[in-house]
Amino acid sequence: MVDKISHDLILGTDFMRQNAATIDYRSGTISICDNLAALHLQSNELDKFVVQNIEGICIPGYSEMLMPVSVPEQFNNKTVIIEPIPDFQFKILQ
Repeated sequence: MVDKISHDLILGTDFMRQNAATIDYRSGTISICDNLAALHLQSNELDKFVVQNIEGICIPGYSEMLMPVSVPEQFNNKTVIIEPIPDFQFKILQ
């Protein structure tokens, strides 16, 4: 067994039908073969990759702003590309 291994993948509808896949958005899981295997739809280690603003800020449209953020330690002193996570864009993360 390998601990904490993960890969991004796309499951086609033919695979999902053949394996009786069930997606439960409320619990954020997908199960196959009548719950023989169940997985989280999104990694539970998301905090390792999330950049958060330190305070609530409203950025006017068509503008840019420098703002203080907290980043996971692994990204300190590195150049990175930051993109919004649509599901979290207007929610407060704790």
